[in-house]
Parts: sequence; C-alpha cells; structure tokens
Amino acid sequence: MPSFKFSVDSALLKELGERLVGKPHIALAELVKNGYDADALTVVVRLDEDSLTITDNGHGMSKQEFRDFWMRIGSTHKGREGFSRLLRRPLTGSKGVGRLAGQFLARKLTIHTVAKDNPGLELVGKVDWDEASKATDLTEAEVEYDELSRVTTFAANSRCGTKVVLHQLNQKWEKKDIEALAREIWWLQPPFRANAPTGLDRANDFTVRFETADESITEAFEAQITAILSLYSVKLRGRLHRDESGTGRVDLVMEREDGPTVKQSYEVPECRLNNADFEIRIYHLHRRQKYGIDVSTAREYLNEHGQVHIYDAGFHLPYYGPSQDWLGVEQDHAHRLSASQLLPKEMQISHGLNYLPTGSRLLGVVHVNTGAEKREAEKLGGLEAHQHLMVQITRDRLVDNTAFQNLRYAVRWALDFYAMQEAAREFEDKREKARTEPVLDKLTEIERDLESIRDRVDANLHARLSRNIREAIEEIDEDNEQRVREAGLLGALATAGMSAVAFRHELNRQLVLLQKSIINLRRVQTTDPELRKQLHDIANELEGWHRVTSSTQALFLGVGDRESRERIARLRAKSLVESVCRQVQLLSPGVSFDTTAIDPKVRFPEGTFVEWSAIVQNLLVNAANAVLDSAIPRIEISSTINGTNRAILIQDNGKGVDLATSEELFSPFVRRLIISQARQALGMGGSGIGLTIVRMLAGNRRARVNFVEPQEGFKTAARISWIETI
Repeated sequence: MPSFKFSVDSALLKELGERLVGKPHIALAELVKNGYDADALTVVVRLDEDSLTITDNGHGMSKQEFRDFWMRIGSTHKGREGFSRLLRRPLTGSKGVGRLAGQFLARKLTIHTVAKDNPGLELVGKVDWDEASKATDLTEAEVEYDELSRVTTFAANSRCGTKVVLHQLNQKWEKKDIEALAREIWWLQPPFRANAPTGLDRANDFTVRFETADESITEAFEAQITAILSLYSVKLRGRLHRDESGTGRVDLVMEREDGPTVKQSYEVPECRLNNADFEIRIYHLHRRQKYGIDVSTAREYLNEHGQVHIYDAGFHLPYYGPSQDWLGVEQDHAHRLSASQLLPKEMQISHGLNYLPTGSRLLGVVHVNTGAEKREAEKLGGLEAHQHLMVQITRDRLVDNTAFQNLRYAVRWALDFYAMQEAAREFEDKREKARTEPVLDKLTEIERDLESIRDRVDANLHARLSRNIREAIEEIDEDNEQRVREAGLLGALATAGMSAVAFRHELNRQLVLLQKSIINLRRVQTTDPELRKQLHDIANELEGWHRVTSSTQALFLGVGDRESRERIARLRAKSLVESVCRQVQLLSPGVSFDTTAIDPKVRFPEGTFVEWSAIVQNLLVNAANAVLDSAIPRIEISSTINGTNRAILIQDNGKGVDLATSEELFSPFVRRLIISQARQALGMGGSGIGLTIVRMLAGNRRARVNFVEPQEGFKTAARISWIETI
C-alpha cells in the first residue's frame, strides 16, 4: 500500500517552548542545569541590558554531539544514560527540550562550545528563532555553525565548556524573577564547596554565580540560593585547642533562631589533637518554611548532602558524608539510647538523647589540617609523632587513631549537649503549652522517625503515612492559630494590668462622680479667705487627678474594641508606635519620645492591633520608668532594614540594663527597677510579668524581643526583630 510520512511544522518550536518551559525563570534554570549535567563545577549567569549569558566549565560538546544531541528536539539520551559522563551526577534533564528555553527567552542565540577531549577547537552556532520558525518544516530549520581555533574562555578560566548568549530578550528581568531562578536551582548547589583534588568527590563541587550591574539583584540571588543555610533551628560552633600542658579544650557556642545563645566549654581527655573547628546546623523541617522553599525538597537535599563533613586544609574528605555515620548518631538512634555516654551526670536530662538529631537533619563541616598536626607532633617527638591526626593513603578518610577519636569526641559531645538542652527546653515548653501541643510534638517526632527509616519501608506505605501525619499536623496547626489569637487578647489584658477590666466597667461612672464632686466643691460659699483658698487648691488637685485618670483610658481602648482584638493585618510600625507613644506620654510628662527614625514603609509581622500595641506599650513604659531620674529624659524609637531582617529599636538614657543577665528579665516576676506605688497603681509597670508577656506575644507572631547593645548616648536598647518573609 502507498504511505505518507509525518512532517512537523516549525511553529512547533514556539509552541513547545511556551508550553513545556512555561515561565522565564524555569527556562533559564534549564540552561543552568545543562551545565550541571555537563559536569561543570561553575556556571555563571550574566544579565546585561538586552542579553543573557550562561557560561559553564563542563566537558563541552564535539561537532557530532552538537548535531546529534543539541540539535535533536526530544532527544532522550539523558534519560537512557542516567548519570553524567565524568562525575556520575544524576542527570537533571531527560526530555530533550532544554534547548527550547533559548527560543522562549530571546529571539537570537549564539552558542560557543569546546569539547574537553579537543580543547583547541571551538564550535560556534547561531540561531535566529524568528527565521527558524518561518521554515515550512521543523526539519528544514537551520542553525549556522563554524569551527575555529579556540578563542573563548569559559567559567573559572576553563579552556573547555559551553557559553550560551541570548540576544534581543523577550522578557524584562526584575529582582523577583532572579529570586525565582535561585529557588528553581538552589538544590543543585551543595552546602559546602568541596574543593577536593581531581578524582575525589568533585561531583559535590558545583557553584552558580549571578552577575549584573544592579548589586541589589545579585544580593537577592545570593540570599535565595543559599537560603537552605538560614533555615536551621540551631547552630553549633566549636573550636578545639590544646594548651602547653596537653589539655584539650573546646569552646562551644549554641545559637538558636528563636532563643538565647548558650556558651559551654569542655575538655577532651588524653588529647592528641592541637586544633580543629566545626559548625553544625540542625534543622526542623516541618510546617511552612521561609524563602518559599518546599519542605519536601529541603528534606531531599539534606538526605543527599546532610551529615557532618570533614575538610582537611580546605579539601573535602569524601568518606565523611551522607552515607557514613562516623559520629554514631544513627547507631544510637537505632539502639534508642536515652542517656549520653559523654556528658557528665549533672548535665543529663531524663531521656535527653532521644532529642539527638539524625544525620538527615544536620548540615555540618569540620575543619582540620593534618599537615599542621604532623608538624606539631614532630616537634614533640616520642609517641606524639605517631598519634597525630593523619589522612590515609587513599586521601578520602582519616586514620582511626587517638587524634581522630579526640576529634569524634569533641564533635559528638556538642551534639549530645544540644540534645540535652533541647530536652530541657521541650520540657519547659510542654508545661506552658495547651492540651493539643504534646500531640503535635509527638506527631512531629513520629514524622522525623518515619523520615529516618525511609529506605527501610515500602515506598507507598511511607508516602501514605507521611501524608496522614502531615494532614494531622496541619489540622492541629489550625487549632493552634485560634489559640494564638486568644493568647493575644489575654496577653494584652495582662499587659494593661488586671485592673483593665474594672476600668472598662467602672471608670466612666467614677469619672462622672468625681467631676460632680469638683463642681460641688467649687460652689461652696465661705467668707473665710484661708478656707476659700484651701477649697480652691483641693478642687485644682482633684481636677488634675481627673485629667490623669481620664488619660489612662487611652491605655485600654484597644482591649474593648473587637476589630482591634481580632483583625489580623500587617500594621505600619511608625503609626502604631506613634499612637502608643501618645498614650504613654500622657502619663510621663517631661519625657521626650522621638519616632523620626522609623521608616514609614516598615510593617510589623501579621498580628492584631492589641497584640502589637501591647508589646510596644510594655517596652515604652519600661523605658519611661527608667528615665524618671534622668536630667533630660529621652526615648528614641528607630527602625533598621538589613536584607530580609527587620527591627524596631527602643532606646533610652535611663538606668541601663546588664546585658549579661538581661535574659532573666523575661522570666515571670523578675524585677530589677524599683517602681513607685503611684505609677504601679496607674498600670505603669512593677508586676514583673510585662516582659514575659511581651516575649510570648512576639513569639506567637514570629518575632523576637531582647535587649541589645545601645547606641552612643543611650543606656538601654530593647529590640523587636523579625525576618521579612518573601
């Protein structure tokens, strides 16, 4: 029988580009991924006024590869091969449509490529997408090319690689688009630069740089592509050093995103290690994450790159990575150990080691220098010369000797210390939380345990259990949001003082009676001039009392207003602070409140008027009480913006706060400043619960309140800080 062959209209180029790529940042990400698949260690994206340049230092393409793969739409060679040619990376592309990203982004494309096995020959191809789409048949669309001696230098000054230049761009690129690009490709970039010798773990050395004339766009890209490093809950920083007596000591700092910094020192027994330092970030990846990072993607990233890695003089030792439990955390989880074998008894918390993080919740790096350790050991001679930290002949791991045991002890001690601190913190939190919170904690713990045994259970069962746990957590979160709103109201009432309720019911009636008494007093007739003067003075004093008492109503107006209690919004910081300043100033005559340094654009995180005014009111009242004895009492409120960090700073020139013990002031019923009975009666502090409530309210709205170093001219600085979500 006669037959016909299918033909493909060239208009399919545009159709495929728009439908399969979809958005500009996804199209650009496809070109970056091409560099990753080509075993590049560096990809540089350059944005100019009307061009985009994507350069990598991968293995490049020969003429035959350019023709058979790049020129073939829908090529499935990546899907067949599965892993990259040299570094055996899992290939990110498999459908053969990445080159259509160029057609989607610009009207013209120029590609320069030099193959690794022929570094002297450069292939240059040019595509005019408008002309290509005019061809009757897709197979008739042409790409002009030329071969010449290499003239192009690729990323990181490489002699081979690929450079794609897009001219006459179809879109205008803004900061939000570049941030979206970073969100699309961040997971390709390992958390630490491997910097390993050729042949050792180079697959884990991949960096994407973005360049443009606008530094703010470059900074936004960097912040987004490294965002995973800022999602941690706790950071452990430790430095080991050995003194002249041979005693090894570690200085450890534990920093929390939502709590105080803790410092701890400990000794390393029989230490043969001179110097080492480490930094470990611990993650709690559940619920919504900032920077728009998907929780499941972040977990996959940690599964691939997690654990604590060791670098020797800047070179990554591949053995210490996700697949190796050199610190024994997975082993102790499997054995369900509840007590630390390293920490002294006085530091142990019942079942504290249950809070030890698994390797998939850690991103850590340990820095050592075996060359320096060898030189120090040779100076001492004797047994020391054979017990120093040394790398094996394979250059992928350390010799398991005394010095290595010291290193493991130093790092693992820090993790055990974190676990005990976390156990103590959880114990305190549970005492304060509502009935549903322990359930949420249990579900979160189950979720973590389930994630740690992902490879040992059926994939469908794992997915079903994960989905059910996630739905349960979300339902509890919804209930907790209601509790947050209720806590805001209760906190505001406590901040204003328990007398607020009485004020709402009785104040107006009492003021009316007082006003009548003043009028009646002034009506009293007497011929005695001394008595008349006394009555006049008493009436004036009562009027002053009436005026001050009336002013206190302003402190409680929000509590009685339903919208102020319940409506959640991003309130402008300047207008809210100024409103509270006016209220407090009525009861603090002579105190200067300066709000000129607050940026009008700054908004508090989502919350009610009652919540935020209660927070600000407490801090301002504390400041007003502190400046009572100052010659020129002064309070200044300012704002700061640093990247995504926002803060409101309240400073005064009063008595000052000892920063070393300032955290104690946030505990209930802790008071340092003596407040007069008269000011306490007016609700002007002295109960010892104000700062406790302030921190509770701020924490509910993902903000932090603490005391910081004041600027010159001030004695105290209280800071409200938060991260602006994107």
